[in-house]
Parts: sequence; structure tokens; C-alpha cells
Amino acid sequence: MKLLPFSDYFWRCLRRINPTNVILPGKDAYVENNTNHMLRTKSALIFAATGLIQWAIWLCYTDSTGYREIIAGAIAAVISTVAVAVFARQAKLRFRFGARHVLQGIYLPWNVLTDTRQLLRALGKQLFSRKGAGSLTAAIAFDAGGNDAVSAGRRALAVTYTTITPNCVVLGIVRDKRLMIYHQLLPAKVSTMTCNLGARP
Repeated sequence: MKLLPFSDYFWRCLRRINPTNVILPGKDAYVENNTNHMLRTKSALIFAATGLIQWAIWLCYTDSTGYREIIAGAIAAVISTVAVAVFARQAKLRFRFGARHVLQGIYLPWNVLTDTRQLLRALGKQLFSRKGAGSLTAAIAFDAGGNDAVSAGRRALAVTYTTITPNCVVLGIVRDKRLMIYHQLLPAKVSTMTCNLGARP
């Protein structure tokens, strides 16, 4: 088996994020090389942005800007971002996030607020009642879509957005049965946001 230098393998991983190995008919080698250069630049920018976001998340979680945390966060961000690049090369599933689906996040502040109230109610019931909080694990119909990138992106947003809310955790989506399985601390109706992303209660 031929071993590639790390730099070559790294760039191949990044290019899988944008797998458009373009050969333009009727154009000379200069245009093709320029296209490849643009793809490399775009992939490098995606890599840098991913690393910066993960570094910022690390600093937010540690709630510290000491030099030790800054260095440790930078190292962790580089390792995790390289892992993302390797995964992007190996994974067959692609994600595309439609604007209408992404904008469902506008419901998140209100959902977090109302679910925090539900969380406090659940805590009160758990501490001061014999029956406890009465949590619920259930399955509802979900429009899982197909194997296309847009459907994959919508499913990912449905799981992520819904799980961000304190009262609900999505355990998974069963695509062949078109079901979303979730857990709630206190039984409540499915949010409008989740319904807009495919839930059919």
C-alpha cells in the first residue's frame, strides 16, 4: 500500500468536503490549475472557520481566558477539526442546509425559555411529589425524506434544534419506519419548530 505524505492526505480530506474535481472541456491547463487552487483555498477557509468555532466553544465551556486554556483549546480544536476533515473524506452522507430549515432556529430562544420553565416544574415535582416528574419516551411520525443532502440536512437540524431545548432530547430518527424517538422530562406537545422540520404529531 502506498503511503501518502500527511500534507497530501490532509488536502485530499479537505477536498472531499467540496468534491467538485472539475475538468473544464475546452479550457487549458492554467484554468484547471486555477480551479484546483480555488477549491483548495475554499477548503482551507472552511477548515479554519471550523477550527475557530470549536476553539471558541471550548473557551465558552471552560469560562476562562487563561493562557493554559487558550493553548489547550487550540490543540483540541486542531485535533477535532482534522478528525472532521478525515470523516468528511470517508463519509458517504452529505449535508445541505436549506435556508427555510436553518431559519427554524428563530424559534429556539422562545422554546428554550418555555422549556426551562418546564424543567423547573419537573424538578419541583421530582423533589416534592411522590409520583416524581413523570418523564415520557415516545415516538412520533416524522417525514424522514430520502438519501439526498437536503433531507439529511433537515434531519440533522431537527435533531439538533429539538435537543437544544431543555425539556426534550431526540434519541434518534428511524428512517425506514419514518419515526422520531424522543424523551421529555415533562410530557408536552411537539414544538412548531420540530413540526416544520418534519415531525407529524
